[in-house]
Amino acid sequence: MQTIKTEKSYKDIGYWLRKKKFAHIEFNSKSEYISTSWLNQPVTFKLTEKVGFETWYKEAFGGSLIVFELALENGNMKMMGYCPLLLFGFWPLKLSFKKKAGFIFKYRKQGYNIQKEFQAFLSK
Repeated sequence: MQTIKTEKSYKDIGYWLRKKKFAHIEFNSKSEYISTSWLNQPVTFKLTEKVGFETWYKEAFGGSLIVFELALENGNMKMMGYCPLLLFGFWPLKLSFKKKAGFIFKYRKQGYNIQKEFQAFLSK
């Protein structure tokens, strides 16, 4: 979990994320399932609501997801970024972003780059 001092509002942050093709999740229960596709096969991810945080996601390389959980409190942005993985179809994992990732894990590098852009945006 990172904390970044910012003067941005939720409106500014939402605009930036939508511009980067992120979607906001409105949880109807404690968890939501997001489906994408890879090689014409469905891929499903389970995202769990973190109380007090807004959850945003974007489809990335290979049908994977990039997820940000954000909370703005007194000019401080609490941020958790990760790539979810549903191992064996029932065991959810949160893979951290990675500066250097192999071809199969290219989405982790995408997440790292987007997170750096987002941090720069928040710091302006």
